[in-house]
Amino acid sequence: MAVQNESGNLVTVVVLSNEPLSLEALAAKVTFPSCGAVATFSGTTRDNFEGKAVVELAYEAYDEMAEQEMRAIAARARAKWPGVKGVAMAHRKGVVPVCQASVVICVSSPHRQAALEAVGFCIDELKERVPIWKKEVYADGPPSWKQNAEYLRAAAPRCSRWRSLAASAATPPAAVAAIIAVVLAHALFRRNARP
Repeated sequence: MAVQNESGNLVTVVVLSNEPLSLEALAAKVTFPSCGAVATFSGTTRDNFEGKAVVELAYEAYDEMAEQEMRAIAARARAKWPGVKGVAMAHRKGVVPVCQASVVICVSSPHRQAALEAVGFCIDELKERVPIWKKEVYADGPPSWKQNAEYLRAAAPRCSRWRSLAASAATPPAAVAAIIAVVLAHALFRRNARP
């Protein structure tokens, strides 16, 4: 977690938590006198999915990689909207009952347009890129592990790139290790997705 100092440095806050998330507390971390806008997004557990009654969600994450990717998303948001001062992203792990927040994102900037666009970018990127898996628990029937549609659309081209990178002798060992970690995370998801 990074906190802005008196000289006005940029702030990035990344949280993975088994405890309920507070939009107000996260927004306070990116609220500064120089910013006229704090845009927020709170994604909550809904009570239904495709006609099934949902009782709760359960999340698992590859913590180290998830936090690293969330920080990278904040950096990409700042590259696209240079006025963005604070970016805070929090995601729940474990059981999340209906109406509780699973994800909270707060972005501050001097003007509203950058903050609004950046918060949308951050949630889309988080759903597409961050290794967090969701299990839906239904009132009737077995639970089901889900992947975000955004993640599935983005994963196919990346998987072929990972395979070719891993096969290249020119790929640095750290990159190969990262590729292997991602492949293992995908394998863990597939294993847990089986009934």
